[in-house]
Amino acid sequence: MAHLIAGDMPTSAAHYERAIALHEAIGERRRLASALAMACMCHGSLHCAATTFGRTEAAALILEGDRPVRLARAIGWRPGESFTLYVLADVLAWRGAYDRALPLVREALVIAEEIGHLQWQCAALGVLGMIALDLGDGDAARAPLARAHGIALRLGSHAWLRWTAANFACALAQLDEYAEARAILDDAAVPAQLGRDALESGDEQVLTLGERYLQLARAEVALAAGDPAQALAIADARLDDERREVIVRQLVGIASVPRLTLVRAMALLALGDLPAAERALAQARDEALSNDALPLMWRVHAAMGGLHRRQRNRTAARAAFAAARVCAGELAARVPDDALRASLLRAVDAAVPASRASTARQAAMAARGGLTRREREVARLVAEGKSNRVVARVLGIGERTVEGYVAAALGKLGFTSRVQLAAWAVKREERAGIPRTES
Repeated sequence: MAHLIAGDMPTSAAHYERAIALHEAIGERRRLASALAMACMCHGSLHCAATTFGRTEAAALILEGDRPVRLARAIGWRPGESFTLYVLADVLAWRGAYDRALPLVREALVIAEEIGHLQWQCAALGVLGMIALDLGDGDAARAPLARAHGIALRLGSHAWLRWTAANFACALAQLDEYAEARAILDDAAVPAQLGRDALESGDEQVLTLGERYLQLARAEVALAAGDPAQALAIADARLDDERREVIVRQLVGIASVPRLTLVRAMALLALGDLPAAERALAQARDEALSNDALPLMWRVHAAMGGLHRRQRNRTAARAAFAAARVCAGELAARVPDDALRASLLRAVDAAVPASRASTARQAAMAARGGLTRREREVARLVAEGKSNRVVARVLGIGERTVEGYVAAALGKLGFTSRVQLAAWAVKREERAGIPRTES
């Protein structure tokens, strides 16, 4: 928990993995429930979206079921039940699974209010507000985030205060109340000189998760308020810090904060640096995909469409806009609340130009990323780890033909590697509930 509050998700995840094994061995169910939930939060969640996630084996288990919740209920641990419900909702909402997340977080809030648990009330209200934010409904987000921030002030916790302030400020910015948003962020800054120095210098050794969230919110508010230069400066400093931290810890891979990368890309686009914006959007797309951030994907594709349109590449623009609508459609199908679903569709209509009426065949292809049946078959086999030679043998076609299908699929999806194509195929099968075969 200390590493999580410090913003170090990879180290936090590693400790939680050890804790899970130890608590399993001794049968300590209360701490096991907590460790399982927190390991999953480190793996990817709204709460931790301001820093690089930590990968854990436990996360897949959590996403498949509700074991932490069942453990809390089995031992009659009511605060733990509220806690595990809110964490599971937080993790699912990051992935766009709103049909599961919304009922869980509402149940978490009811329990927290029944037992008078302020911390879990604050958390559940925060998640409710962030879901509304993701779906473009600033009005629906404002009330729960204001309540969450008020509770954080009562608690006197810097960690909760910064997290709620950041999201409350983003809700105000979505409503064009920029001065109020900046005031909220300023009030949440650490009063001690050390804290102010940390925020000004971007020193990753002292920036906590809450402070990182404040910086992310500052960048998002600046972008919304029409100051892309400030947003870019904040994003560049924060992303440089994340990469430096990864090197210091000698972790495998590169730093990945998709929400911040998208802010950087949008700032570059607003400033007219189209080549840099295109590279940043491609990075944001890859990060969102690798971090299961479906709610970010439609925004990335919409921005890419706008960029291609400015480059006068109409074919690429149409493909990107179509991909944005497909991603948004998948999200909308999982929003059980009519008002929130309508807000999402309005946000999409505002960002994505209306297209000419398409044929049923064109609409079906758009829903599949624009790939033909044969291209999808090849992508599926690539995802199973098969080489072009093996794919050719399985499908009864030439190896050169397979190479052509792979190249066509990469081009249509805007990818540059087989790894990206394989990840896309796996995600598509998971969303469609298609059972995978072993290679």
